Amino acid sequence: LKGIFYAAMFATIISTLNSFLFLSATTIGRDFIFRVKRNSNEENIKSYTIIGIIISGIISIIIAYLIPSVVEIWYTIGSLFIPGIIMPVISAYYPRLRISSKLIIAEIVFTVSISMMWFNFRKSLSGVLSEIEPMIIGLFVAVLIHTFGLLRKSVSLNKR
Repeated sequence: LKGIFYAAMFATIISTLNSFLFLSATTIGRDFIFRVKRNSNEENIKSYTIIGIIISGIISIIIAYLIPSVVEIWYTIGSLFIPGIIMPVISAYYPRLRISSKLIIAEIVFTVSISMMWFNFRKSLSGVLSEIEPMIIGLFVAVLIHTFGLLRKSVSLNKR
């Protein structure tokens, strides 16, 4: 009975690992490499996905080595990357909140960078500042940048 339990747990882990690996590989291959390359065509997507599998696998191994706890991995990734994508995702569903794509890219990159810097920097702080989570800092920066984009959009609409 114990063996069946272990086999079921192992099957669940491998299935989830497989799904996440292929999902991230497809995202890297199709959404990043395919769009960045100027002379891409549909025939190259398979090779881009293979490159995505390699990149995803290497990143996953590095993360698993550096952060041995699954809970800590989810916490860290969520704290660092969610602030960068929350406003673009919300604006995708609400057209009035949309800003320019260049500003969206800047928002994602800048917000994730600030969250990472705060994640590393807050360890050297003491008192209340050391208790502020990177997600809070990142969300604050994301809202600031997005608000700037909305104000810029409304000014350009009023000029027309």
